[in-house]
Amino acid sequence: MKSVFGQKLPVSAARLVASDSGRLFCSKSNTAMRYLEEQNAWLLEAPRGHELEVLAGGSADAAKPASVALVDRALSDVSLLESSARGYLREFLSQSLSEVLGSWTLEGLESGCGEAPRDDQVALVFSDPADTYGQWSVSFQFSSDRFFPVAFGRRQI
Repeated sequence: MKSVFGQKLPVSAARLVASDSGRLFCSKSNTAMRYLEEQNAWLLEAPRGHELEVLAGGSADAAKPASVALVDRALSDVSLLESSARGYLREFLSQSLSEVLGSWTLEGLESGCGEAPRDDQVALVFSDPADTYGQWSVSFQFSSDRFFPVAFGRRQI
């Protein structure tokens, strides 16, 4: 265990291992990772049963260890985080907008990049069929061994 932002997170979650074929894998989850230069982030394979784009910030040389560890932690609580994010969006959107939007589809999870640029934050990214050219996100702060929703946003795609 390693202390990241005062929290105990597994060090092994942050290690990249090269396979014989040259692909990079996260040593803890054994998931393949690929660097996306335009986003300064590493794309991780989503856990079985989830169709998510999972991103951890970093450079072409390596993913940020704190971001990878926090992504691993968030993925273990993704259902709870998704429920919290949906409630957060409903709470802060106007009633008229909430009536139009509401068929949210969870599209991604980000840490150290995108809507969660800090290494101690994750963001869940959603789409909605009523907002063809937008993605909505809820950012969570990791503190005291918990995730707290702290912001929401919309980006044009």
